[in-house]
Amino acid sequence: RKSTPVITVYPETILNEYDNKGNLRFLDDHISLESQRFFDLRYDSETDRIIIPIRNEYGELVGVKGRYNGDAEGDIQKYYYPYPVSSSQILFGYSENYAFLQGNEVLVCESEKAVMQAYSYGYRNCLGLGSHTLSEKHVQLIYQLEPTKVIMAMDKGLKDQFINENINALRNYTRMSDMEIWKWIPGDEIPDKAS
Repeated sequence: RKSTPVITVYPETILNEYDNKGNLRFLDDHISLESQRFFDLRYDSETDRIIIPIRNEYGELVGVKGRYNGDAEGDIQKYYYPYPVSSSQILFGYSENYAFLQGNEVLVCESEKAVMQAYSYGYRNCLGLGSHTLSEKHVQLIYQLEPTKVIMAMDKGLKDQFINENINALRNYTRMSDMEIWKWIPGDEIPDKAS
C-alpha cells in the first residue's frame, strides 16, 4: 500500500520573513505586478530569491518555494523550498482560481509561473503541477472540479511519452464522465521550455 505524504500547514506569519514587493525578473517573464500581488509573491534579500507561497485546495499555506533571482550556475539551485511541500499533492492556483475552474475548461501546465502568466493575460482557469507528472491526487483534484474540458499544456520540449501518460492517468480516472481531454501542441515559434 502506498503512503500519502503528510502535508504541513504553515502559519501565514512565516511570509513576514520576506519582503512584500514585486520583482523585475518575473515582470520580464510576463507576470504582471497585479499577478505578483494576487499570488502574494515575496522576496528574500538574504538568498536573492523570489518567494512563491504554495497553497492547498483549501487556500492554506503548505509550502514556500524560492526561485533564484538570476541565472542559476554552478552550485546555485534554481529552485529550493525553505518550507517544503510535496508537489504531487498540490495544484498551484487551485484555491485562488477555484471559481473560474469549477465546471469550466481547465488548462493544466507544468509550472507555477504559467499560472501567474495566465492570470496576467486575464485567464483564471489554469493550474500548475510544479512538475511534469500528474499524480493520483492531482487527477482527483481535477476531477472534483467537474471540468468540461482539460487541456494538458506542458512546456515545449517535454517528451510525448510523459504527456501521454498524464492524459492516460486522467482518462482512466474519469472514464465515466463526459470530460474532454486535449493536448496542446506548441508551434515552431514557441521556444523550448516556454510555459
